[in-house]
Amino acid sequence: MSFEEFIEICSLNGLEICEDKARLLQNYVNFLLSWNEKVNLISREETDIWGRHILHCISPLFKIEIEPNSLVLDLGTGGGLPGIPWAILNENVKFVLLDGTRKKVEAVSDILKRLGLGNAKAVWGRAEEISKLEEYRGKFDYVICRAVGELKKIVKWSVGFFNFQNFSKKFLEKINQKSYLHSGSLIVFKGGDIEGEIKGALRTGFVAGVEILDLNFQGFEKVGFKDKKVVLMKLTTKKV
Repeated sequence: MSFEEFIEICSLNGLEICEDKARLLQNYVNFLLSWNEKVNLISREETDIWGRHILHCISPLFKIEIEPNSLVLDLGTGGGLPGIPWAILNENVKFVLLDGTRKKVEAVSDILKRLGLGNAKAVWGRAEEISKLEEYRGKFDYVICRAVGELKKIVKWSVGFFNFQNFSKKFLEKINQKSYLHSGSLIVFKGGDIEGEIKGALRTGFVAGVEILDLNFQGFEKVGFKDKKVVLMKLTTKKV
């Protein structure tokens, strides 16, 4: 997929990307590919960066909106996906991009610096350890992750990061053509049959609600997002 096709599909799905943001996305892809020659951030066999990575990452924004001025954790960011594209498109939201591999975090930090992206920073460490630090424990409104692990593990890794004191009980609320995703929500990119994973996540006792977004937006057939979906979960510290 070309950059022009990416922009066209975004427009078809109601996401208009201004010239400044489009340029940032283009620069990000260039920096990502440059760093990928030195550090394995994405598969080096992947040729469709705009379709399989950038479009895939931002596609939930065709269907949901998140709270402005919120704080989002990208858990297992790898090369900055999905955190950097989301940060570019949501300049009034702050992002922390967490990964357990130091070289990847060094790469992402350099990319953020080159982009001049002031609403995102990269952090090195394991989720189990970082979530216990005062700077990060109980501070986040959302956790988003892609290609990290099974849902029950992601729920357990994520729960310590959420600022449960400030959350409403609302989860997903329909507004016009989109849905408003209230804070306290986990956003996980998944593929294939996930029924068993969802049951496992529910057994943790930290999941108060589940919704599944199928990535069947206009133009998705050009990329072949078969069985690709996004799992939304409302988390709670109270056993349910």
